[in-house]
Amino acid sequence: MKKTFIWLLITVFIASMALAGVGCKQAVKEEVTEEVVEEATEETLEEEVAEEEEVKEPVELVFWDMQWSQNEDFRPSVQALVDNFNNANPGINVLMQEMPWDNWEQVFLTAVAGGTAPDIATSAATLPAIFSEMGEAVDLNPILEEWKKDGFYDEFAPGAFDYFRNKELQAAMPWAVQYNATLYRKDVFDELGLTEPETFEEFLNVARTIKEKTDLIPFSYSSKHVHFMVQALIANETNIVDKDLNPALTGQKALEVFEFIYTLYSEGLVPEGIAAYDYNVSNKLYLTGKSAMVFVPQIDILQSAPDIMEKTSIMTPFAGPSGNKNGLGFLFPIMGYSQTGHDEEIKAFIKYFVENSLDLVKLTAVHPVTKTFSADPHFSENRLSKEMIEKIGPVVRTNSYPAENLLPGHGIADTNQIYQFMLQELNTGNNDFESLGEEANEIVIEAFER
Repeated sequence: MKKTFIWLLITVFIASMALAGVGCKQAVKEEVTEEVVEEATEETLEEEVAEEEEVKEPVELVFWDMQWSQNEDFRPSVQALVDNFNNANPGINVLMQEMPWDNWEQVFLTAVAGGTAPDIATSAATLPAIFSEMGEAVDLNPILEEWKKDGFYDEFAPGAFDYFRNKELQAAMPWAVQYNATLYRKDVFDELGLTEPETFEEFLNVARTIKEKTDLIPFSYSSKHVHFMVQALIANETNIVDKDLNPALTGQKALEVFEFIYTLYSEGLVPEGIAAYDYNVSNKLYLTGKSAMVFVPQIDILQSAPDIMEKTSIMTPFAGPSGNKNGLGFLFPIMGYSQTGHDEEIKAFIKYFVENSLDLVKLTAVHPVTKTFSADPHFSENRLSKEMIEKIGPVVRTNSYPAENLLPGHGIADTNQIYQFMLQELNTGNNDFESLGEEANEIVIEAFER
């Protein structure tokens, strides 16, 4: 061993000095010996530390990434990002696993409850609120502090981080936004002399004109998903709870929304069987030229119908009687799970992921959350993406609006399909709006009390 060899050298040195008849005093001899021993000991410790660092295994992080795109280049791009991070951080090794959307909520809940959570995961918006309340989220505030220092913080829209805050804890970071919008046939509007509506009533009148003067279905959307119901509520400055987190579905603003959606149904301005419509059915009507307007959570559906795409424009959000022209956007989070015990390594990867996510977002149907990424030619030179960013971006609100944060109660109510319940009732002829609001409020109260 190196250590034994060094001690042997010391012994030989001292012995050789004595045999050579060096007439040193004992004090000098002891001083030289002590110096040599001290230097040898330091050298030995340094070598032992170096050997220990050489054999130290990197921290392994498991990263669950949802299936954000069907583009064949998407998964390799995520892997490339992971590989680049691993190469730049030799003490950390991130292992990426693609996660399907089937039963995704149950998969996460089971993993966290069973102590087998991933270190890092992307997901839909509701999970950070739920898991932070359970004490399972890594606090990402240190990343915000770094971004404030280097200026990256200013790339985000005001309030973008508040959405994933639980009290003082930053539970997740946004890496993409899904703008929701109404697509409309501009050629039909031009032919009928129609302009984009600015209010609920104007939208109804546009739909009435289309029904009266064409063979097209005026409007379609999915009753099986939350998006259109949330859009209508926030356009009237309300939601399942108000900004003070009081149940809001018996208030005047909610009742006005119920009347608007019921009118679409009762006057035949939407398909007769819309209560059973999901996006596959709703989108198909528009893509095959059978409807004039459709509400969608993403615009990539148009890729399969280039002729319809050429005739399509993005509608500027319109306001309810008591509201404003608010658009709807769902922020997509990436978060860390504290039960794994690798907080520092987790924060390092999440910071890197958000800062280097542009190439991933380009391969999805969603949009960037930062100003610089949004200015990339991929978005700024694409007509519909540009319209989406210009028309929806400046007035976008999250699905928790008017509340600032997405809370566990929002997630529970969403899981209990509160929005779909209201749509189903209205689209099957329930026009007792006050009773509907009371019944829906009970679901909300239960969700926020749990």
